[in-house]
Amino acid sequence: MKPGNSVYVFATLSVMVFFCLCTSLVFPSIAASDQNAPLVPTSQPPGLGCWVYTVSSPVWVSVPCVESNATASQTNSTALAEGSGFGVEGAKPSTTCCIASGEEQVTFSQYSGEYDSGTNVQDDWSIQLNTNTFTGNNGQTDWVQFAYCQPCNGGNYLCVWQNDLSVTNGYHPGSCASISKQTLSSSYSAYVEGAIPTCYNCHDLSDEFCVSSTCTSVVQTDTYGLYNNNWLHVSGDILGAGGGSEAVFTSPVSVYTGTTATEFQKFSITGITDYTTGEWNNLGYYSTGTSCGTYNGLQQSCTENAYSN
Repeated sequence: MKPGNSVYVFATLSVMVFFCLCTSLVFPSIAASDQNAPLVPTSQPPGLGCWVYTVSSPVWVSVPCVESNATASQTNSTALAEGSGFGVEGAKPSTTCCIASGEEQVTFSQYSGEYDSGTNVQDDWSIQLNTNTFTGNNGQTDWVQFAYCQPCNGGNYLCVWQNDLSVTNGYHPGSCASISKQTLSSSYSAYVEGAIPTCYNCHDLSDEFCVSSTCTSVVQTDTYGLYNNNWLHVSGDILGAGGGSEAVFTSPVSVYTGTTATEFQKFSITGITDYTTGEWNNLGYYSTGTSCGTYNGLQQSCTENAYSN
C-alpha cells in the first residue's frame, strides 16, 4: 500500500474437496455469503466452445467465440501476471496431487475508484486465477491462467491463457468469450473459476466468469497437459489489466477475495505467496488464518484468511 492511503482488503483463500462421482460436478465457493453473490450454475458447460448461463435460462447456451491470438503488436499481449515483486496470496494443498478446479472471487463492500497504471483508464483491471508452473507435454515450462481482463487483445475477454514460458511470444489465449465491460462499485461481486472438467474427456480446460445473474464460460483443449497431475497450487486476485500494470485503488476501499482449490480427496492447505508474474495492485495483506469445515457430507473446505490496510 502507498503511504497515506487507508486501504483495507479482506481476502479469504478457501479450499473445497469433492469425491469423483463421474457426473457433472459443480464447484461453488462457500465463501460467498454476501447478498450480492453472483450466480452459481448447477452444471458444467457441455463441451468445447463458448457458453452463457443465466437465471432466466438456467442451461448453457452456445455463443460465438472470439479468436484472440496474441501478437507483439496487440495491446497487453503479454501473459497476464500478478503481484509484481510483492507476490500474491495463494493456497497449496497438503496432498501431492492434484487440483481439479479453482476459483477467485472478488466482492467489494466499499469502493471509491480505480484506474489501471498502463492505460490510465478507470475500470481497467483483471480478475485472475493462476496455476503453478509445470513441465508440460511439450517438455517446456508451462503455466495456465484462467482470467477475465478488460481490456486485453482489443476487447473485454474471458480466456484460458496456456503459456509456454520457455519461448518468446509463448502466450496463447486462443478462443475467448467476449463480455460487456464491468463497472466496479461498493456492491460489485464476481468470480472466475478454472477447472479440468470431470466428465467430458478430462483433457479440456474450462474458464468461467460469473457476475450477478449471468455466467459466461470458455472451454478449450488442454494443450500442455495441466490435467496430467500438474495442478498443484492456486493463486489470484483483482490486478492490473495486463503487461505488468497496476490496478490503483482510491482510498477508502474494502474488498474480499477468496481463492479456492478443489480436489477429489481430503486435504489441508498451506498459504503461499506466488511471485510468478507481474501485474499487481496497491492493496497489502497483513494477517492470515486457516479454518476448515465439511459440507453436504462430500465437501471439505479449508479457508485461509488474509487482511490488509
